[in-house]
Amino acid sequence: MRFERESAGELLHLETKRLDHTKGGGTASPARAHRTRGVGWETVHLAIDYFPRVALAAIKPDESEAACVQLLRADV
Repeated sequence: MRFERESAGELLHLETKRLDHTKGGGTASPARAHRTRGVGWETVHLAIDYFPRVALAAIKPDESEAACVQLLRADV
Protein backbone atom coordinates (compact mmCIF):
# COMPACT_ATOMS: atom_id res chain seq x y z
CA MET A 1 0.00 0.00 0.00
CA ARG A 2 1.38 3.42 -0.93
CA PHE A 3 0.35 6.58 0.90
CA GLU A 4 0.11 9.72 -1.24
CA ARG A 5 -0.93 13.14 0.05
CA GLU A 6 -1.56 16.57 -1.46
CA SER A 7 0.57 18.68 0.90
CA ALA A 8 3.34 18.41 3.48
CA GLY A 9 2.16 17.74 7.03
CA GLU A 10 -1.15 16.24 5.94
CA LEU A 11 -0.16 12.75 7.14
CA LEU A 12 2.60 12.24 9.72
CA HIS A 13 3.63 8.91 11.18
CA LEU A 14 5.20 9.22 14.66
CA GLU A 15 6.81 6.31 16.45
CA THR A 16 9.05 5.65 19.46
CA LYS A 17 11.24 2.69 20.37
CA ARG A 18 13.01 2.22 23.70
CA LEU A 19 16.63 1.01 23.79
CA ASP A 20 18.03 -0.43 27.00
CA HIS A 21 21.58 -0.27 28.34
CA THR A 22 23.20 -3.14 30.18
CA LYS A 23 25.77 -3.14 32.98
CA GLY A 24 28.47 -4.77 30.86
CA GLY A 25 29.03 -1.59 28.88
CA GLY A 26 27.07 -2.84 25.88
CA THR A 27 23.81 -1.46 24.60
CA ALA A 28 20.80 -2.73 22.66
CA SER A 29 21.99 -0.65 19.71
CA PRO A 30 25.46 -1.76 18.49
CA ALA A 31 26.01 1.55 16.65
CA ARG A 32 25.92 3.41 19.99
CA ALA A 33 28.02 0.94 22.04
CA HIS A 34 30.80 3.50 22.50
CA ARG A 35 28.37 6.02 24.08
CA THR A 36 26.94 3.85 26.86
CA ARG A 37 26.19 5.79 30.05
CA GLY A 38 25.42 2.79 32.24
CA VAL A 39 22.16 1.03 32.98
CA GLY A 40 19.04 2.80 31.78
CA TRP A 41 16.93 3.66 28.76
CA GLU A 42 17.06 5.91 25.70
CA THR A 43 14.32 6.36 23.12
CA VAL A 44 14.49 6.56 19.35
CA HIS A 45 11.90 9.02 18.01
CA LEU A 46 10.90 8.66 14.35
CA ALA A 47 8.69 10.94 12.24
CA ILE A 48 7.73 10.32 8.59
CA ASP A 49 5.91 12.86 6.42
CA TYR A 50 4.24 11.01 3.56
CA PHE A 51 3.97 13.93 1.10
CA PRO A 52 7.64 14.76 0.50
CA ARG A 53 8.67 11.28 1.79
CA VAL A 54 10.94 12.73 4.46
CA ALA A 55 11.93 10.88 7.62
CA LEU A 56 13.45 12.36 10.78
CA ALA A 57 14.99 10.32 13.60
CA ALA A 58 16.72 11.22 16.86
CA ILE A 59 17.74 9.51 20.08
CA LYS A 60 16.30 11.24 23.16
CA PRO A 61 16.51 10.37 26.85
CA ASP A 62 12.76 9.70 27.26
CA GLU A 63 9.39 9.17 25.54
CA SER A 64 7.92 12.50 26.61
CA GLU A 65 5.77 14.74 24.46
CA ALA A 66 8.43 17.45 24.73
CA ALA A 67 11.07 15.12 23.23
CA CYS A 68 8.76 14.33 20.30
CA VAL A 69 8.07 18.03 19.68
CA GLN A 70 11.84 18.72 19.74
CA LEU A 71 12.28 16.18 16.93
CA LEU A 72 9.60 17.83 14.79
CA ARG A 73 11.01 21.33 15.36
CA ALA A 74 14.62 20.30 14.75
CA ASP A 75 14.15 20.26 10.98
CA VAL A 76 12.26 23.56 10.74
